[in-house]
Amino acid sequence: MLIWCTGISGSERTEYLESAAKAINDDLLDPRTAEVFDVGQMLNAVPEHLRHSDNHTDLLDGNEDLLRLHRLSALNELESQINTSTADIKIISTHAAFLRGSRLVSGMDMNLLRQFFADKIDLFLTISHDANIIWSNLESRKEWQGQLRLADVVVWRTFESATTRMLAEYLDVKFVELARRADPRAIQGLTKSPTAPSLYLSYPITSILEEDPALLDRAAEFAKKLTDIGFVVFDPLSIQDLNSPQTGEFILLENDPPIDQAKEANRYIESQILSRDLQWVDQADMVVVYYPTELVSPGVFAEMSHARDVRRPVYLCEFPGKVSPFLGMFHQAAFTTIEDTIDGLQKIYSERL
Repeated sequence: MLIWCTGISGSERTEYLESAAKAINDDLLDPRTAEVFDVGQMLNAVPEHLRHSDNHTDLLDGNEDLLRLHRLSALNELESQINTSTADIKIISTHAAFLRGSRLVSGMDMNLLRQFFADKIDLFLTISHDANIIWSNLESRKEWQGQLRLADVVVWRTFESATTRMLAEYLDVKFVELARRADPRAIQGLTKSPTAPSLYLSYPITSILEEDPALLDRAAEFAKKLTDIGFVVFDPLSIQDLNSPQTGEFILLENDPPIDQAKEANRYIESQILSRDLQWVDQADMVVVYYPTELVSPGVFAEMSHARDVRRPVYLCEFPGKVSPFLGMFHQAAFTTIEDTIDGLQKIYSERL
């Protein structure tokens, strides 16, 4: 199996993929093996007689023909390593695009991709991370210092995911977006045959914060229990972008961007929360709604409505009071506790676990 995985610089994409490969290789119950191939390292290792730069990031500021020469050499090396690898799951770590100094540069040469790999890719992935963490990671690198504002990072991150998704659709290959905080075992589940059942865990984050923030810990425990029994879980809190709380103030940590950049980026961040959550609904097999509060959450009901529109079954957990008949068109089953929900889902999806 060949996985083509993208993610912008600073997203810790390769680190996540390495941890995912380790999870597969260390699982005694899974006989498969996995290996990660970092295209960036191959660009840096271009043979001396073909080298036009000592740093693949510097190539982005130069002539695109030189960049293409480096890519051709790197992809030749990548093809060679993949063909000689004995791993069952081969994971390619690369970029879909670069945003640098307000200049957008393609991270993939489509002609070369089609020539080397188009008919071999089984899954496209994009790894996303908190925008402020990405910004901080980039600012710590000399070649990226001062290149991007926080808003640029947010836009680049969205373009990376959208470009990869469009390529996957064009090639008729499955696309999945994962958060850097997602359990690394997610890739293991997505590459099984048949694939492990996946779910989007929907819960009223704002309402819980108003009523009892400790319930967020229960939601996290719920997600871990589902992962432990074999589900792939997409959790809306696995990306925690810098955002303004209800007070309208930003809580900035030492390595976060300046306040002016936070305010500038916030409107992009807020607009992306819904689109990303709906993307996770689209790529999931089902939606599980954890609702331990009586406060109304427009976000949860919007996600339930979208799930119905895209034909994803919805299961309720700890929904308060009597479930209204009007919710009948939005859910397939309602469970009273987390334990009952886990038992119920195991029975429904037992053949795939």
